[in-house]
Amino acid sequence: MSTPLIEEILEQVNNNFHDDTPISLEVFEQTYDHLEDEFIYEWVDGRTMKILRDMNRQQYLIIRNLQRFFYKLNSKNEIKGELITEGDNFFNGNRRRPDVAFYTNDQINTSHEGGKTVPEFVIEIASKFDTLSYYLDKVDDYMSSGVKVVWIIDYRHNKVITFRPDNKIEYLGINDYCSAEEVIENFNILVDNLFKKVV
Repeated sequence: MSTPLIEEILEQVNNNFHDDTPISLEVFEQTYDHLEDEFIYEWVDGRTMKILRDMNRQQYLIIRNLQRFFYKLNSKNEIKGELITEGDNFFNGNRRRPDVAFYTNDQINTSHEGGKTVPEFVIEIASKFDTLSYYLDKVDDYMSSGVKVVWIIDYRHNKVITFRPDNKIEYLGINDYCSAEEVIENFNILVDNLFKKVV
């Protein structure tokens, strides 16, 4: 039996699809790549998914704190790559746009030359408009493509969920450390520092 909450979640997931009609990637790119509106468009299983652009000031703060930590770490070690925000890429055949991803310099050069690359570290900052199933689908695409670490940052509850291959999942609170050291040496940050106004 369906409950009102389940019905609301299902409606929200279904509403993310702009159109149930399958289209080719070429048609998707011609139709949506030039749009500058309040949505982010992703191509998933041949259908167009539209997600409300709702990056708020709390999410800006998280990205700022991540970037500051990254650049501080980079000043001590020579990290050969960058944290890229909202860059389109293909994961498991679907065109996704992670909030943040780490690309090596070689991957950035390869992409510039038209080659395909997959980042090994991806971060999503959970939106109040998206469901857990939406993020789990993205995590599945990321992991199936070879991503080694995925963080889902939940700024409303000051928590981080991390995913690694072989279904290794961790739920981390403000007193825990969140790591991506298997991709970026010494990338290990206190969860609380992701949410602070000054780090």
